[in-house]
Amino acid sequence: PHKEDVELICTSEIAGIWNRLAYGNLTAMDGYGGFTVTPDIPSGTGDLPRCEVLTENLDFANYKYRSTLYFQDDKPLAYNEYISNAKKGWKLKYTLSPGERLAITVSPPRAYDWKKSFETSYKNVSYDSSADSGSYDGIRNLWGLDAVNCFNFADRGYAMEWQGKHTFTKYDKNLRNHVKAAKEAGVTPIAYYSGYFFYNRDDATEFMDEMKRLKDIYGYNGIYTDGLPSEHQWLVAYEEARMMRELFPDGILIGHMTGIHENGGPPLSSPAHFLPQVDTYFNATLKGEGVAAIGVDAPLAAITWSQYNIANCVGLAKGDNWHYYNKEGKHVSIPQKDQDILFLEYNGRARFSNEADWLSGYYPMMLELKSLWEKYGDEENFYEKYYAPKARELIRDTAAKYGNLTVFNETFDEEPKPTELAFYNIDANIAQMDENSVLKIGGSKSGSVFKRFSAVSGPLSIEYKFKVDERGNFDHAFSDNYDNMPITLRFGKDGRISFKNVAGYYVGIGRYSKNKWNDVRIEIDTDKKSFSIFVNDKEMGKNLKLPDNVYSISEIEFFSGGRNSSCYIDDIKIINKY
Repeated sequence: PHKEDVELICTSEIAGIWNRLAYGNLTAMDGYGGFTVTPDIPSGTGDLPRCEVLTENLDFANYKYRSTLYFQDDKPLAYNEYISNAKKGWKLKYTLSPGERLAITVSPPRAYDWKKSFETSYKNVSYDSSADSGSYDGIRNLWGLDAVNCFNFADRGYAMEWQGKHTFTKYDKNLRNHVKAAKEAGVTPIAYYSGYFFYNRDDATEFMDEMKRLKDIYGYNGIYTDGLPSEHQWLVAYEEARMMRELFPDGILIGHMTGIHENGGPPLSSPAHFLPQVDTYFNATLKGEGVAAIGVDAPLAAITWSQYNIANCVGLAKGDNWHYYNKEGKHVSIPQKDQDILFLEYNGRARFSNEADWLSGYYPMMLELKSLWEKYGDEENFYEKYYAPKARELIRDTAAKYGNLTVFNETFDEEPKPTELAFYNIDANIAQMDENSVLKIGGSKSGSVFKRFSAVSGPLSIEYKFKVDERGNFDHAFSDNYDNMPITLRFGKDGRISFKNVAGYYVGIGRYSKNKWNDVRIEIDTDKKSFSIFVNDKEMGKNLKLPDNVYSISEIEFFSGGRNSSCYIDDIKIINKY
């Protein structure tokens, strides 16, 4: 409680690759977690959250959010693929008047339950499906599912849309038969209702009173909620999630909380804004419905849908608008069977679709990963050291159908000359050379040009062209965004090329040319902990060692070479290989 305005300064001690700011709601995440800051302004005051950006040119602060609902053209993809280049230390200021509150969360809010992650999934059962004991025999024993979602039994169907305080079950007898058959088969029956479509989204108590009434009548052991109160009602959503867990302390809760909003929305109404303290009460969340995501390695899937190191519940992906670019450059849907397989790399799980796809693709792979956890799960960094490399091995044939993924491709040729690179205390501009647009780095400042991207693991390659007028000590670094700089090349004043080894010493590997383009290619395999360097197609270093604590590459950085030296860079390409 306070009588006058209070000012709070937020200083980020992580860079964050998935940073979002909308209506004062802040999300800052990287591959290992992050934090959120979320204002709560009392309804009816007419006031808005007061959030001031203190860091000059903070890249995500001025980002224009667009609808992510379905593909109409390629423009919405920028919203989903956008990775922040902000250096750690950026600042925001929040001002609070009496009666206003600010929620601060740390992610992940709980440990990841590996055992349950291999068991948590569900199958929808409908009012017109059979509820005899034979129909449930395979649900746990053959398919490995631990829950059935009693879908579409209410008289309004689907999410009981605006039905009023009490929900009426039209297919009462068949519902009771399904609940009974599920329990006899050792499967958890869960209720399908909706906190979002409930007629009152301003009070969690009323919705939960209705859920308790239905639990008492039918004997449910959990809830599948098709959405939660959204828009500015994040606090009601938080209360509902807590109260659901109190109602079913050992039950199964599944939340379908994709959320689509034209303007990006306060925290629960956009896939880029999430509150881990809400999601973490659920056994699993289902995300991605209708959300435009592109590429086999879509950051939405890797960073937000999987929930690993975010809410640390199980992440299920619906992904019905997850696409890739075909050879003709058109975005084409990735089949659900393949989505389920690809999602395993990010520690995501699948919901049951059909028996043929389940048993021939995803499920056997998931069981292999479960066996790996049973053997090595107690070891530190199990996901990075064991799970992710094995998952990449298992999904390779599926991923290869979509070809190698170009994670980043910058030629500097577009008009007007924008660049996705970020500039940090450096003199740099787009220049013309040999009838091409190139990046020129020079001047007296000792900064860098860099690009951060969604982390790439396993085999990948980094390619670019490099030219100097006057030689200097130009460092080119490739890092994992967690203060590890595993690969650093130096193009020195003496014309020599060297790299920094794991002991921290520079080792010479060859020479480079002045006043001539040098083609650089680095082949990296984070699983094998090795990389090779090629300059002008000549192998300069083979199977050089990566540090043991490096599991991915997510940033490239080109440093200035010192006073009175300049260099030119062109055709930067990062390729994830399968």
